[in-house]
Amino acid sequence: ILLSNTLIAQITIGTIEYDSTAVDGYTLFNPNSTDTSYLIDNCGQIINTWKGSARPGLSVYFLEDGTLLRTSRMSTGFYEIAGKGGLIEKLDWNGNLLWSYELCDALNCQHHDIQPLPNGNILILALEEKTVSEAVAEGRDPTKLNQPRIWMEYVLEIMPIGLDSAAIVWEWHVIDHLVQDFDSTQNNYGLIADHCELFDFNYGNNKPDWLHFNAVNYNPVLDQIIITSRNWSELYVIDHSTTTQEAASHSGGNAGSGGDILFRWGNPITYQAGTAQDQMLFGPHDPQWIPDSFVNEGKIIVFNNGDTRLFSTVDIITPPLDSTYNYIKPVGTAYGPTNVDWTFVPFDTAGFFSGRISGAQPLPNGNILACVGAQGKFIEVDTLKNILWKYQSPVTNSGILGQGGTLTQGGNSVFRCTKYLPSYPGFSGHILSPGNTIESDGHLSYCSVSTSTKPANTEKNSFKIYPNPTSSQLTIELEKMEKNTDLSVFNALGQYHARYAINQTNRISLDCFNWPVGVYFVKIKNLPSQKI
Repeated sequence: ILLSNTLIAQITIGTIEYDSTAVDGYTLFNPNSTDTSYLIDNCGQIINTWKGSARPGLSVYFLEDGTLLRTSRMSTGFYEIAGKGGLIEKLDWNGNLLWSYELCDALNCQHHDIQPLPNGNILILALEEKTVSEAVAEGRDPTKLNQPRIWMEYVLEIMPIGLDSAAIVWEWHVIDHLVQDFDSTQNNYGLIADHCELFDFNYGNNKPDWLHFNAVNYNPVLDQIIITSRNWSELYVIDHSTTTQEAASHSGGNAGSGGDILFRWGNPITYQAGTAQDQMLFGPHDPQWIPDSFVNEGKIIVFNNGDTRLFSTVDIITPPLDSTYNYIKPVGTAYGPTNVDWTFVPFDTAGFFSGRISGAQPLPNGNILACVGAQGKFIEVDTLKNILWKYQSPVTNSGILGQGGTLTQGGNSVFRCTKYLPSYPGFSGHILSPGNTIESDGHLSYCSVSTSTKPANTEKNSFKIYPNPTSSQLTIELEKMEKNTDLSVFNALGQYHARYAINQTNRISLDCFNWPVGVYFVKIKNLPSQKI
């Protein structure tokens, strides 16, 4: 039995936890069920909202020029796919549409993610349809084609023009970087184990969406792009310094490898360099370089969904680099590292599990902000893995919940969240005045009027619980006795388990030998609920 005094049981949505050492900032997210993007402070109070054309498809960004860049899910065009988007919109602070761009027709569609670049251009994750005959001509085994089409991933870089146009200035296509050992008459025939820089065209499932890329990120120092594949449980680094012609080849660019994979990690089975015991990623999302490591070790953070192992983690790795900061290509073995540098998974693994979507953001002070996407939950932790801030989105498929409302798995999902510091250039010239919480009955006991003001209750150790965890006797000790103090115990569902009156003493012992095994929360009337 584990007990905690960090939660007030009836608070089920909005800001649930808020420690004074959480990063002061504003968090942006767009629930998957709505066309509205929200910017909130640490108290869960609304700073601004933007209304797009449709539900997201799926990512949203707040730019340094003070505009919002979001994707929208098109209802026409390309076949229905997970993460379908198709429309990119740019809105000003007041929600006015400044620019839009459609990429969704019968053969192509933007999906999941986009990435704004420092020069104002935008990277786009997209799918292009190929027929069975086109796939077979590239060495696909016909028995692995169970529909009359297959979707190939590609990345575009566009330069916005005018109000609704763009110029394609760079592109990279998976179809140019395939290897297969099925048809020896094709140019891309070869031994998979000898070509870890390429994609095995016959690996994976037989569905049209055989790769399922889900995130794209950019490193401006290295001029490289990182991508994750949910279906293959890998991340990939490719060279952006190439021309479009070089990106379609195996030479050119800063690394001299054209558009081939420079580094891959997570599942060496995909290039016949390992077994199931060597797999490190499981349906990952949102890979990012950690900015402080851009020039030295190039550390990468990723949300490791764990869709087959049934628990999620946030992992940080250091790719193997040589003295000139090029990735060390393995010979006959898998890409390293064999272990992660840092990983986070809380005691309550069920409360941190998301088999799909999700993300993890490194914050400037070393904290990590994680989005448990399927649960619409945001958690900020420090390097010692202490939870400093927890927020539960109240926006669901059936509307906005109130406190105590029933949350269903996936019903309030969020693709990703991002925290921006008050000093972020995009806030320049704007009044950041906290409004109401998204939910009508928001709880603000942790907060005062803004995120720059820390929680009003700063007294520590107002009561102690020991031993914790326990299986028999539990002692609760108050530092200060208040008259007619009530002590309540709730189970993990927020239901009353027991209630006690404390009189004439600052210490109470509880017999919990017969309590069902689980997590419990303690609330003491007349005392602040603080982390100990």
